[in-house]
Amino acid sequence: MAGRQAVKAYLDLVSQACRAVLIFLKDNKIPHTVENIAIRKGQQKTPNSKLNPMQKLPVLEDNGFVLTESDAILKYLATAYNVPEHWYLKLPEKRARVDEYTAWNHANTRTL
Repeated sequence: MAGRQAVKAYLDLVSQACRAVLIFLKDNKIPHTVENIAIRKGQQKTPNSKLNPMQKLPVLEDNGFVLTESDAILKYLATAYNVPEHWYLKLPEKRARVDEYTAWNHANTRTL
């Protein structure tokens, strides 16, 4: 990834979604920095939130590209950083099954 800066992840590890992003970054050795944001103190809710207008975490910043929502972040990282295929399958039908499950999981299993 010549020319790429380390991605910046805005996280609070109280959130399962934030922990998933951090684990993925570390396990795949993707260069990153972490900006700790305390959800319990409302630090993600700033009057002029430029990174995430929805004022939620996690948020990822990659060379000026800002992305929110853990599901989208994980899929982006898997694609942009060419991680091993077992993380996010390349065959469209198999990838669609992963997308189907993560969409259901994201909508039905957690609130943070």
